[in-house]
Amino acid sequence: MTLGLVLSFAFSFIVNLSAFWLIETSGVIMIANVMLSFFSGFLLPIAFFPPALAAIAQVLPFQAISGLPAQIFLGQLTGAALAQALLLQLFWCITMVAAGTLLLRAAMRKVVIQGG
Repeated sequence: MTLGLVLSFAFSFIVNLSAFWLIETSGVIMIANVMLSFFSGFLLPIAFFPPALAAIAQVLPFQAISGLPAQIFLGQLTGAALAQALLLQLFWCITMVAAGTLLLRAAMRKVVIQGG
């Protein structure tokens, strides 16, 4: 659950950082929410996806935000599958936090402070 929460924050942070470069961010936020809902398995379980789409969904970070924590909580993943799920979550946490940090540094260089 903790890794899912960290990953959710990092994803939201990256999406919201788009405000530094865009005038209107509602489109980016809407696309991000649709992708999150679809590829996390929230709208339709990933097991029902066609094989090619399921393979893509399983490597994206979206299922690690809500799908994997739910499966772990329900006891559907055990042993090697549980370890693999936790490693996938950890990988995406590190990747997304690092990407958010780099984007924040780029955004901070763009910021113009008035009056100072």
